[in-house]
Amino acid sequence: MKIWLVIVLAIPLLISCDGSKHYEQINTLPPEGWDVNNRQSFTFNIPDNQSPYNIFIDVRNRNEYAYKNLFLFLEWTGPDSVFVRDTFECVLAGVDGRWYGSGFGDLWDLRIPYKMNLQFPKEGEYTIEIEQAMRHENLEGISEIGLRVEKTKANN
Repeated sequence: MKIWLVIVLAIPLLISCDGSKHYEQINTLPPEGWDVNNRQSFTFNIPDNQSPYNIFIDVRNRNEYAYKNLFLFLEWTGPDSVFVRDTFECVLAGVDGRWYGSGFGDLWDLRIPYKMNLQFPKEGEYTIEIEQAMRHENLEGISEIGLRVEKTKANN
């Protein structure tokens, strides 16, 4: 049963790897930990607001990460300076403690769907700032955080 669950959860990720990447950036975090005030910024341009996009959060964690999830605050700013704050939970491991995603050594990579089939209200530059929301001044065990924006498959 667990194998089928993993396969079902992995199918959307495999489908999304179709070369439809519009924007991708991975930021490396300090080895001593992710400070609560260390916002990670991602700026990208949307040239076509008539097409829907998928947005993913990429997380690389080490085995030493003490939790099965990661809560994030995401702050959006768009071309008309409209500000939106969002809270998002990234589930990194199952109830049995096994990490999701792919791993090598003590590093684990996971791409998590954040917003699917999102139609941006305006063309132009968008910035998403991500900060950890785990109630720790310095969160250990997260090595990298990234953002990927894909144009949906139907509009490639």
